[in-house]
Amino acid sequence: MNELDATATHFVEAAVTLLVADPRRILDRGMRIEDVVHASDSSTATFFRKFSTKADFLDKVVEQLARTSLPTDVHETVRSQVTNGGASIRSTVTALVAQYFPAIVDRKSITESLLDHVFGGPSSPTLFSEYRVRDEAVLGAFEALFDPDGGAFRRPFTARTFAVTVNAIIDGFRLRSQADAASVSAEVMSDAVLAFLGAVVDTSGRHQHLDDVGAVDS
Repeated sequence: MNELDATATHFVEAAVTLLVADPRRILDRGMRIEDVVHASDSSTATFFRKFSTKADFLDKVVEQLARTSLPTDVHETVRSQVTNGGASIRSTVTALVAQYFPAIVDRKSITESLLDHVFGGPSSPTLFSEYRVRDEAVLGAFEALFDPDGGAFRRPFTARTFAVTVNAIIDGFRLRSQADAASVSAEVMSDAVLAFLGAVVDTSGRHQHLDDVGAVDS
């Protein structure tokens, strides 16, 4: 996404807010420039000084939707927990999910993600990039959790398919939380991730179980 100045960014953020607040209304009426201008407390003249056409503006709105709001700094968080606390893999994963759970099930970010899938389409480069960033975050957390060489993927899983599956698990919980929040908790999500880890990660080289203390050597 090309960098926008503060005024242009304000227009884009106002459009995203309108879209997230009432997507059905936007789908029915379309994204009206006058509504965006009003929400931005600006003017139509200023709007068209920043965007030559409505199509250009909508492209920026879709790009904004694709910006991931999920945490991607998990590598250092995991390393800090297991190095400083000597925690087991189970307790580290449980603490990690609990820490980021509010962001994972945040209604605004989930709505933005769904709208991005609708408007960005399957060939969206920004959507593709978002998933790549999320996959790298998962692999970074895995490396910190099993560093330096204590875990290997059981066939047929590879690093890529492992990351894709973990993110698919997270996405499933995100969607379910919006329709059935009572059934989705940090505990249920961490149990699911741990069950998957136990099934696909071989820790026999370290002679450890996921419940063992000292996930990594300090």
